[in-house]
Amino acid sequence: MGQRVFAAERRLPMRKLTLLVAVFLVFAVSSHAESMWKPVVYLGAGASLPTGQFKNDFKTGYNIGGAAGVEYNSMFELLGELNFSRFPLDQGKFLASEPSGTSVSGGASKVLNVSGAAKYFIPLGGAEKVRPYILGRLGFAHLTESDLTLAQGPLSSTTSFAGRTKFTYGLGAGTLVDLNPNLSLWIEGRFTGINTPIHNTDFVPILAGFRYAFGKE
Repeated sequence: MGQRVFAAERRLPMRKLTLLVAVFLVFAVSSHAESMWKPVVYLGAGASLPTGQFKNDFKTGYNIGGAAGVEYNSMFELLGELNFSRFPLDQGKFLASEPSGTSVSGGASKVLNVSGAAKYFIPLGGAEKVRPYILGRLGFAHLTESDLTLAQGPLSSTTSFAGRTKFTYGLGAGTLVDLNPNLSLWIEGRFTGINTPIHNTDFVPILAGFRYAFGKE
């Protein structure tokens, strides 16, 4: 009887030790996994350069936007992005086919992009403060155009355009420069394509701004 009690007493501490080890391992794994995921936010602005047939009607415009998401293990990011671009009408090209003495106003093209993006940081070896990356994105773009007014002498006419939402995609590359463990500067260029009728709406935003990563030591 005494031997059975002694054996039971030995098993009880062993069970407690096993439970403590299991709890420690779960905590260590979860803490490690948590440390590998960091929330990040981006803010930036820059120029948007129309390309292809889109540049036949519009001049270089501007782009502002931001993004929020998570960084994984300092190598990958998954982001939700919101960007707005505006392109002024190229009046010289537009009026080339109009009668002499005609003037035009308005007609600017505006694009609101809502998309998801994936970013991969190219390893350079060591703890580098400069981190180049490549990115891809998919989403939707809502396109609108300002009212276009043509005038010739006392006569004028105004044309309004209906907004439309189309599929958009993008590919690009950039560089991140870490200022401290949390704050970074970034600059990137990305080709943006929008599947619009007749011809695609293509442009290349050149953007720069700040990135903030939460939770880094």
